[in-house]
Amino acid sequence: MSAAIDLTGQRFGRLLVVAYSHSNNGAFWRCRCDCGGEAVRRGADLRRALTRGPAQTVSCGCTPARQTHGLTGTRLYRAWYNMVVRCTYPDGKNYANYGKRGIKVCDEWLNSSDAFMTWALAHGYADDLELDRIDNDGDYTPTNCRFVTREVQVNNRRCTRRLTWNGRTMDVREWAAELGVSLDALQLRITRGWPVERIFTQPVRRSPR
Repeated sequence: MSAAIDLTGQRFGRLLVVAYSHSNNGAFWRCRCDCGGEAVRRGADLRRALTRGPAQTVSCGCTPARQTHGLTGTRLYRAWYNMVVRCTYPDGKNYANYGKRGIKVCDEWLNSSDAFMTWALAHGYADDLELDRIDNDGDYTPTNCRFVTREVQVNNRRCTRRLTWNGRTMDVREWAAELGVSLDALQLRITRGWPVERIFTQPVRRSPR
């Protein structure tokens, strides 16, 4: 395989790279498709296709009739695709906030878009909702994911932001409870860009009665 970039285990659209195949003006890889079929693809072509988005052509050549849901190219399929890319593709624009932080996609979903979509359709998916991790530091798994409104998702990210003070690290909600201040008040201090020391030592102003 010489200097070829090892793509084993990486996903490109509906294809999961399972093994190196051969070299012929570039490395070729054996891939397993979500439909159950197999294909051999040039590594450079796989990487190029990934940057173009979740195209239906990134597959073994299967037709929609061979797909369980026929949802390739839909918003739900893009949710799966984007989830996988931000956790597994180092050149992706969001990788630093996900894969580089150690956030993973469970094997069941990583290896099958159909498995993810089956779960999603049975757990409240709607086109006006977004995929959200309950624990913002946890992986993408059936027990740590849900579909929520954009507002709830943003709030979840805010509340699970972690702060370190005096050698202890907790999320914002936990700190608010310990300090005896409201979550909104603590969030406001963070939003205003206060130094960490001031965030934790500024006395709470009490409204006069």
